[in-house]
Amino acid sequence: MEKMEIEDAQKAGDEGEGKDDANSLDGSLWAHVTELENVNVSLKEKMKRIRGFEKFVEKSEEVVQNLQKALGDTTLAARKQDLMVAPVEKYCKELRERYEEVRCDGWQEKVLKLMREKAVETVEQLRDECEKAGDENEEEKEELEKENEKLKENNKYFQRLLEEKNVEMADEMARSEAERERLQKKLEEMSALPILKLPIIVLMKILKTIDIDTVILISLCSRKMYHLVKNFRDKSVTLRIEIYGRDSYVRVVTPNGYHEVEVMSGEKEDFRNLEQLNINGHLVPIDRSRKHDHVWETYWDDKVEGLHSVMEYISDLFGIKIVTKITVSLGTMRLLDVLKERQRNVFELATYFRLNEKESHLILDNYPAKVIRISGLPHNFPIGKYLQTVDSLTVNSKVLITLDDLLKMNCVDLFLSRNRFTGTEIKRLLQHWAIGGFKRLKYLELDVEDLNMEDVFGELTHSQMTENRTYK
Repeated sequence: MEKMEIEDAQKAGDEGEGKDDANSLDGSLWAHVTELENVNVSLKEKMKRIRGFEKFVEKSEEVVQNLQKALGDTTLAARKQDLMVAPVEKYCKELRERYEEVRCDGWQEKVLKLMREKAVETVEQLRDECEKAGDENEEEKEELEKENEKLKENNKYFQRLLEEKNVEMADEMARSEAERERLQKKLEEMSALPILKLPIIVLMKILKTIDIDTVILISLCSRKMYHLVKNFRDKSVTLRIEIYGRDSYVRVVTPNGYHEVEVMSGEKEDFRNLEQLNINGHLVPIDRSRKHDHVWETYWDDKVEGLHSVMEYISDLFGIKIVTKITVSLGTMRLLDVLKERQRNVFELATYFRLNEKESHLILDNYPAKVIRISGLPHNFPIGKYLQTVDSLTVNSKVLITLDDLLKMNCVDLFLSRNRFTGTEIKRLLQHWAIGGFKRLKYLELDVEDLNMEDVFGELTHSQMTENRTYK
C-alpha cells in the first residue's frame, strides 16, 4: 500500500511539473549557468550569468512551494508529504545560505568592475595586472619608506638646531639680565650725581666750558642727562656733522676743533671688558682710551647701521638738521638713501675711488648732491649733462666733455684738472663769462695747453692778482 502511495506521489509530481512550466526548475537557465568555463565569454556575458544564477537561487523557495502544492493534490498522508519535502527544503535553504556567504561582499561584481576598468577579459590577464600593481605598490612603498627616513633625519637635524638655539637664547637672556642689573646699578649711582642737583643756570655755564666730547659723554649717562644737554647746551656754537664712510667714522666739527666717533666691526663678546653705552637704542661697547686724540671707538655688528645710529644720535642731541658732508665707499653707499630721504640733495658727496660706468650713473642720477667731488670717472663718461644740476663739481680724472657742454653749464664751481683745453677754447669761455653767459659761475679750474696770455686776455677787461685774496 505504501509503495503505491509513493508511486502515486511521484506520478503526481511529474504531472505537476508538466502542468506549470513557469514553476519548474527552469532547466534551460540551469544549463546556461553551468556552461563550461573554458569557453571565452565577454565581461558583459559573465555579469549576465552571475545575475542569472542569482535569480536561479532565488527561485529555490518557489521550488519548495510548488513541490508542496503538487504533493497536496495527491492522496499521500501529510507525514509522508513532509518527509518528501524536507530534503528538498533543506537543500534549497542551504543553497541560499551558501550563495549569501559567497556573495556577501559582492566580490564578483568588484572583480568584474576591475576587469572592465583594466580592459582585461580573462583571469590570466587580471592576474598579470594584479602582479604589476603589486610591484608598483612595492616600489611606492620603498619610496615612501625612503621619504620617511629622510623626514626623520630632517626632524632630528631641526630638533638639534632648536636645542642649540634654545641654549643660545638662554645664554643671551642671562647676559641681558646681567646687563640690566649693571645698568640699573649705574642708574642708581647716577641718580645721586651732584650735577643733577645744580641750578639750570650753573649747568648751562658748565656745558659752555667743557669740550664737545665731554658734552656727548655726559648726554650718554642717562635719559635725563640727555634731555638736559639737549635743552641747555650752548646753542650759540655752530656745529657740523660729517660722515666718512670710507674710514668709517662720524665727525662733529666745532669752530675750534672736532670730535670723532669711529664705527668698527667686531663681536660684542670680544669686548666684554669695555664699557657699554646706549647710542640711539643700541647697546654697544665703546673704547675712550684715545680721548686725547678726540676719538672714540665703538663696535657694531653692522658698520652702516652704526654710522647711521651715531649720526642720528648726534644730530638730534645738538639739533643739527643737515649733514654737511659724506664720503662713501662701495660698502657704505646705502647711506646715501638715508641722506636723500632726510635732506634731499643738500649735502656734499665725495668718493675716493674710481667709479665704473654703472656706479657713476647710479650716483649722479640718483643722488645729485649740490656738491660732488669724485676721484675718478671712466674716460668716456659723458659728464656734460650733469653740469646743469650740480652746484659744485670736482673730477680728478679725464672725462668726455666738449666746449658746448661747458658753455651750457649752470655750475657755481667747476674743477676739471685732467681735461686739456686749447687757448682758443679758453678765450671763448672767458668771453662768454664776461658777457654774463655764466650767471652762477664763481670759480673755474681747467687744464690749458698752448696758452697765449695776450691773445686770451687782450680783449677782456681784467686785473692781475698780485697777492692772495679770499673770495666769498
